[in-house]
Amino acid sequence: MKKFQLKDLEIDWFLLINGFGSLLAGTVFANNRPGEWDLISLFSTIIFWATLYLLQRTARRLSTPLVIDDTRLATGKRRLTVMDYLPGFGLLAVIFVCFYFLLKQGVLIGINLVWISLISIVVFVQNSRVADRFTVPMSWLFKSIVISPLLLFLGISVQAVDINGMEFLFALSLFSLMVASFLAMEFQKYSEAPSERKKTLIPCIGIESTIRLHRVTILISYAALVVYLYLTGSLRTNWAMMLVSLISFLQMFLLYRISLGMKPNYTLIKASAYMQTLSFVYLFIFNTILI
Repeated sequence: MKKFQLKDLEIDWFLLINGFGSLLAGTVFANNRPGEWDLISLFSTIIFWATLYLLQRTARRLSTPLVIDDTRLATGKRRLTVMDYLPGFGLLAVIFVCFYFLLKQGVLIGINLVWISLISIVVFVQNSRVADRFTVPMSWLFKSIVISPLLLFLGISVQAVDINGMEFLFALSLFSLMVASFLAMEFQKYSEAPSERKKTLIPCIGIESTIRLHRVTILISYAALVVYLYLTGSLRTNWAMMLVSLISFLQMFLLYRISLGMKPNYTLIKASAYMQTLSFVYLFIFNTILI
C-alpha cells in the first residue's frame, strides 16, 4: 500500500489559516478583552474547524480513483482496507470531543448548531462527484463563504453574544476580500497546470471577466469597510486597515498586466493574497483589543 503523506491531502493552507483568523476575529467582535474570553469554546471551535477540513480532504482523497493505485482490482475499482479509513474515524472522534466541550460550555445550542451545520455542508459539498461540474469551478465561492460569514459568525456566537448589523457589514467586507484573493490565485493554476484549468472559473467566463469580477469584489470590500468604520465610529482606531487597500491595488495591477499579455508574477500575486487577507484580519484584531 502506498505510504500516506500529508501532501496527498492537497491542503489549502490559505483557506485553513484564514479560517483561524476569522474565528479569532469573531471572538474579538464578541469581546475585546481577552481575559474574559471563553477559551474552552474558542479552542474547541478552532480544533473543530481544522479537524473538519482535514476530514474533508481525507474523504476527498479516498474518493479519488488514482490515489491508491496499488490496491486496484482488475475492474479498475479501488479496494480500500480498514487502515484507509482509520484517519477518518480518528478525525471524527476529535470532532465529537470538540462537541462535548462546546456542549459542556452550554454553547452547542441554537444558532451555533446552524453555523456548524452550514460550515459542514459547504465544506463537504465540494466532495460531491455528481456536482463536480458546478462545485469545482466555484470552489473560490464556497471557501470564501466558509471563512466569512460562517466561521466569523461562529466565533461570535460561541462566546454567547448575539450578532448585530455591524457584524454583517464587516463580514461582507471580509467575504469580498477573500473572493478577490481566491480569484487572483486561480490564474496560476490556470496557467501553470493544464490539468487544473477546468477546476478554475477562468475557462467558464474568460480571463477579462474574471479580472473584472476581481476588481468589483475589491471595491465592494473596501466600500463595506468604510461604511462599517463610519457607522461604528472606529475609523480613528482602525484607520490602518484602509492601508491594506494598497496591497489590493497592487494585486489589481498585477492582474491587469496579465490582461495585457505581459509576463505574470505569480509569486507576488500569491504573496499579495496572503498579505491583504491576513493584514486585514489581524490589524482588526490587534486594533480592537488595544482600544
